[in-house]
Amino acid sequence: MKHLKTYENTQDEPQIGDYVRCDERLSSPSRKFTLNKIGQYLRRHTFATAQFLIQYENVPEHLMKIFTEDNCRNMTRDEIIFFSPNKKDCEIYIDVNKYNL
Repeated sequence: MKHLKTYENTQDEPQIGDYVRCDERLSSPSRKFTLNKIGQYLRRHTFATAQFLIQYENVPEHLMKIFTEDNCRNMTRDEIIFFSPNKKDCEIYIDVNKYNL
């Protein structure tokens, strides 16, 4: 049996390289994908409303037209619902929410 720990993040914003879980606020074909997958924060845009550039792996072919050529989406800080420097923490966060633990 797996033991799940409660993780608290003391930072207000993700750092470059952190793994993230996002929930896009607007209804979008990519919302279900980004909600259930772990992305990685690449860099910040200061000129756009969606300031965080998040890269995903294995983007389905039917969603490629709304991601950049390097599988990225721009997200706002409000759309980033969890972040951690450890990918495993994000996986645990998804599992906890998936099974309502």
